[in-house]
Amino acid sequence: MSKNGKTIAILVAIIAIIGAGAAFMSTKIGKDSGSKTETATTDNAKEDDKKDPNDIVVAKVNSEDIQRSDVLKFITALPPQMQQLPIQTLFPMALEQVINAKIVDVKAKTMSGLASDSEVEKRLDDAKVQIMRAVYVEKEIEKQITDERLNAAYEDLKAKQKPTTEVRARHILVESEAKAKELIEKLKSGADFAQLAKENSKDTSNKDSGGDLGYFAKDTMVKSFANAAFAMNKGEISSAPVKTQFGYHIVKVEDKRAAAFPDFAQVKDEIAVNERRKILDELVKQWNDSATIERFDINGKPLPTPKAAEPAPAADAAPDTGTATVPADAPKAE
Repeated sequence: MSKNGKTIAILVAIIAIIGAGAAFMSTKIGKDSGSKTETATTDNAKEDDKKDPNDIVVAKVNSEDIQRSDVLKFITALPPQMQQLPIQTLFPMALEQVINAKIVDVKAKTMSGLASDSEVEKRLDDAKVQIMRAVYVEKEIEKQITDERLNAAYEDLKAKQKPTTEVRARHILVESEAKAKELIEKLKSGADFAQLAKENSKDTSNKDSGGDLGYFAKDTMVKSFANAAFAMNKGEISSAPVKTQFGYHIVKVEDKRAAAFPDFAQVKDEIAVNERRKILDELVKQWNDSATIERFDINGKPLPTPKAAEPAPAADAAPDTGTATVPADAPKAE
């Protein structure tokens, strides 16, 4: 597993433990009400009524079913940045954690009195405090995530966006310089670029479309390829082969344009994440400023009140403004 994969798995495992704690809390509430069995039976009946008839079993643990909805519910509890991973990547990892949690649940049920164990009670209390803190902060942040704020942040990003140029180009990729020069001579004699690309290009991702790469920004391509394409005029074909690690390219520039800033709907979620982070910083500062705080060293000696630090300017992460998806084996940036 890659380093990123291990990190994600660890995070997922942590959330699985939190989820298990929430399950214990539900049991505790039922027990304290004096009707745990009755409550559980009623809840199970309600859950059966809500079950989606189209739901499917994705695993079994000791003959107990794990439904697809169980895994999807688990995924919804993950941090937003993790939920953005492709479902093909995320689902198998989440399934393993749900299976692990189910196995632990089964084992835990065999231990008599575990739900009322003092260590369990303490951890549940600790977890409840952490959850209450998180929910409170989330609710305070949500009060300030208004459409007006998000639109203002969008307009601010848009105003700060530096003008950039995009090129739409075609290319023919061949293995040898001699072959590239041969094709350039054919093009000078009037041969059709798209047809030569279909017949000769090694780039299988776009040869059938005549080598069309779509529009791209300069920093998305290999340096030598990008330099050549952006130095050419509309309609121009490279007079010499362009060498990259992929081979030799013949480039034709179809068009040049100013890169368009993405619509608000395309970047709203990304902006919201950034604004939530800003609001959290603002709230923490406000709460600290309004509180009376005394600090002491390890021996209990009073410490001087620290001077308020100047807040670091928030990095406005401008969203990707690319308008075309560059094929997987196109000459990307180094």
